[in-house]
Amino acid sequence: MRNITAKNKAKELMQKAYDLDQDNKTTQSRCKQIALLCADEVFHTLVDAYPSKHQPHTFIEYWSEVKDEIHKK
Repeated sequence: MRNITAKNKAKELMQKAYDLDQDNKTTQSRCKQIALLCADEVFHTLVDAYPSKHQPHTFIEYWSEVKDEIHKK
């Protein structure tokens, strides 16, 4: 993973969601939903993939922060 802040990752995910729409009709609210869905999937994949004793806490915390940043948008 690149060294990118949770805030910037949230912005990047929202921008990628916006960029998918060739007609530029996707609202910011919809981009937020798409970005949150993506971040949530990564977060839950990490949580499900590792037993509680062996969870890579830095990754889980990072994606939790990304989700928090998306919610702030």
